[in-house]
Formats: sequence, structure tokens, C-alpha cells
Amino acid sequence: LQSFHEKNIGRLAEHSELARTALAKMGISCVPSDAAFYLYCDFREYLTERSFTAEYALFRKLCAEGVYLSPGKFFADPEPGWMRLVFSLDKQQLVEALSRIEKALQKIGKHPTK
Repeated sequence: LQSFHEKNIGRLAEHSELARTALAKMGISCVPSDAAFYLYCDFREYLTERSFTAEYALFRKLCAEGVYLSPGKFFADPEPGWMRLVFSLDKQQLVEALSRIEKALQKIGKHPTK
């Protein structure tokens, strides 16, 4: 059991770092976390306006590109534009997800919002 926990913790740390690095290259910042299986990421620059309606529209666009990131509103976040990315999946799946996120964001484009 100890061996399983050590491997699991190591794998989660590796996947967290992989996701953080890839997202940083895309210009997406995340809230630092050491005890979770997800990252809370700032996608506010991709909202057409600062509203939960725009957040949901971004969520739907990402879904259409094969990416599921949970909108912050699902977790009672008071500020639109934050999304949860779970990294506790197979490494190959995570790499594919990050690639899809990058392609989707390039397609969606940033929006200057007030």
C-alpha cells in the first residue's frame, strides 16, 4: 500500500507540473496547489465579457473542441473566467487534452475585457 501511495503521489506531481508548464506557455496562470488533483486556471482573457454567461459560452466552445474544463461557477466562484483542469488521468490523455486546449484557445482568441 505504501508503494502505491508513493507512486500515485509521484505521478500526480509529475502531471501537475506538466499541466502547469504547458498552460504557462499558453499564457494561462493557475492558483498554486500542493494537495489537489486539479488546477484552478485563469481563462478570463478568453471571455467576451466578464460574466457567467460568457464563462459558460467559453465552456461550450471548449467542449466543442473536445475539452472539458469545469467552469468556476460550478464551484460557486464569485468571479467568472476561472476553470478547473483535472490532471489525475493517464499521461497520454493529459498531453492530448493540453494540446486540444491550446488549439481551442488559438481558435477562440483573447478578448480585451473591462
